[in-house]
Amino acid sequence: MLKIVNILLVVAIVVKNLWDAYWLLGEPEQLVAIIISDDYCVILGWLSLIATVFILLPYTYVTGYWLTIYKIINLIVFYIIEGKPMAILLEILLLVVTILLIRYGHCFSKRYLWNDMTLEDGFNK
Repeated sequence: MLKIVNILLVVAIVVKNLWDAYWLLGEPEQLVAIIISDDYCVILGWLSLIATVFILLPYTYVTGYWLTIYKIINLIVFYIIEGKPMAILLEILLLVVTILLIRYGHCFSKRYLWNDMTLEDGFNK
């Protein structure tokens, strides 16, 4: 059950990265373009794509999550400047999910930490 939840959270982060890459590389919102340069929008867009690829690979998922955290922190700062409280809350929620996913490991890796996620190991001792 927890592995299914982990897979769904990974899919949510990947979809969010792809969405951010789409609007940062395509036509960023006017307020974001005013706050930062177009070149930085392109860099964040490519960073989102690279993070997505890294997250999907079992041996580079931690790097992908760290790149995602960097991008999310940048977006939180942009939304604070723009004054969008709902977008800030969504990004903070995704930041917490990303940090939790780093801890639990890649869902398709052999190093997946089932015992750390459940309380069964503590009761069997």
